[in-house]
Amino acid sequence: ACEDACTQDCHQGGAGVTVHVRRRGYVETGGDEVPVREISNMLWAASVVLTRYLQQRMQLLQPKTCPDVPGEKRRMLVLEVGAGLGVTGLGVAGLAQHAGLPVDVVITDIDSESVALCQACIPDNAL
Repeated sequence: ACEDACTQDCHQGGAGVTVHVRRRGYVETGGDEVPVREISNMLWAASVVLTRYLQQRMQLLQPKTCPDVPGEKRRMLVLEVGAGLGVTGLGVAGLAQHAGLPVDVVITDIDSESVALCQACIPDNAL
């Protein structure tokens, strides 16, 4: 299947991040080409809403003080489970990078093709 690139804007209030994602292209059905409509190949509104929510509450991504070592800060780890196109994970990585926050993002999905497409989007998003 070919890749169909799309861009999802997660800007709100003049600040934010543009997330570039890839999805599986088209399949031929009875002479017509139709977009692949698998659950992991769809852009879900909730992923955009969650990214915007976190963008408005960047303090949630701030490193926390380590109680065992005074003055030392922990890196924040964000885990996206069932990422599909990876909009939230890529968006959080972009927001953290823009803000200079030490955040590690792990994107997972049961569909290995979705994970491969998310990996391909890392350079597309300058991450």
